[in-house]
Amino acid sequence: LETFSQLVRFNFTSGVYYVPSAPWHIEDAPRFPHRGLMVDTSRHFETLATLRTLVDSLPYAKVNVLHWHMSDSNSFPLASTSAPKLWEGAYSPQERY
Repeated sequence: LETFSQLVRFNFTSGVYYVPSAPWHIEDAPRFPHRGLMVDTSRHFETLATLRTLVDSLPYAKVNVLHWHMSDSNSFPLASTSAPKLWEGAYSPQERY
């Protein structure tokens, strides 16, 4: 459906959606089984609002895998109920999830 939505146009004068040069024959398949994006918030903090916007935009680029690198040996910004002191490993109190 995303490929189809990229073909649809809207005529603001008539208020009608249309597909130029229709009919179309679409064969769309990924070259690989996944199309992914890696976000490294352990080293480059992003706000939750930014991450939510990013996740909402993934289908528009036909991305079906999100690899979220949340922690590493230098930073652990994620709250954990089983090990609450790990949260103290964030770079700053403002850079925690």
